[in-house]
Amino acid sequence: MSNSKEPPQPGGERKQGLQFLTVRALIYGTFFSILLAIADPYVYMVCKGLLCSNSTPVGTVFLFAVALFVFNMLLRGIDNLLGGDTIINWFKLRASELVVVYIMLLVTSAIPTLGFSESFVAILTGPSHFSDDQNHWNEKIIPYIDD
Repeated sequence: MSNSKEPPQPGGERKQGLQFLTVRALIYGTFFSILLAIADPYVYMVCKGLLCSNSTPVGTVFLFAVALFVFNMLLRGIDNLLGGDTIINWFKLRASELVVVYIMLLVTSAIPTLGFSESFVAILTGPSHFSDDQNHWNEKIIPYIDD
């Protein structure tokens, strides 16, 4: 009978668990998610553009391309020029970590505009904006909102 062991992975023994969910991936993902959460409402409400409100979120793809090409490939090139095993090695992302960053950006892209910010601003300012003499919101609704 043959032994059903898996072949060893390059670099040592097979790792178990969530090795793709690293601190480095979470730091990059959080940084780009915050950047997207700030830029998307600005582009949508001020510039009247769409970064995340279509079937392929343009803002997510753009920031992922920045993470992939600018950070990752540039850092790989600098690390190779310096001979490898430098501090720059910590900043390079593996493919599995890039997947985590991309998923974090996809989840973030749903929240800033149509998911929360766009409707939240309208809800906050709506009663005072639409109150007039016919609906009497100044007497019926606005006093309860101020408390």
